[in-house]
Amino acid sequence: MKTPFHKIIFLIGLLTGLVFISANYIIQKKNQFLKSGYEQLEKEGIKTFSTIDDYQVSGDSNNKKHVYTYLLTDPKGDLHEINEFVDEKTYLRLRVGNSIVTKFIMLKFLNQEIILSRIEGNNQNLPNLNLIENFSNLGIIFSALLILLSGINFVASLNFFKLKNKED
Repeated sequence: MKTPFHKIIFLIGLLTGLVFISANYIIQKKNQFLKSGYEQLEKEGIKTFSTIDDYQVSGDSNNKKHVYTYLLTDPKGDLHEINEFVDEKTYLRLRVGNSIVTKFIMLKFLNQEIILSRIEGNNQNLPNLNLIENFSNLGIIFSALLILLSGINFVASLNFFKLKNKED
């Protein structure tokens, strides 16, 4: 009894393709939601005072990135810890323990509350949201390769059996 290897590979490729396509769709929608949320934050954000809790430097000496952590209280009274990259000009005026003016906005995405916040006067570029999207794109390509491999395996098995039958 022969094993339908091409069917197994095709099924795995199809299932992983469905998973990665649906994940990619959700990731793209969330990225669009966050981009529009940051635009909305600039226009309609609520000003509040926050306290800087921590400072860290990331990156190498040529490409230093300054990361500040501050505590933000939402309208319900819950504390949120926010990490934010800041530009050089903002870095020079911030110290751990200082109170700072921040803008925040609370949004909902898929029944999950998301809080977006920025230090007022921070001109650092917004975070790049494409890493996970690129990973899911690679998953889609992987799934397509599995489906292609199953097709090649199927055609090769047909040709093999034709040659075998001619020999008999």
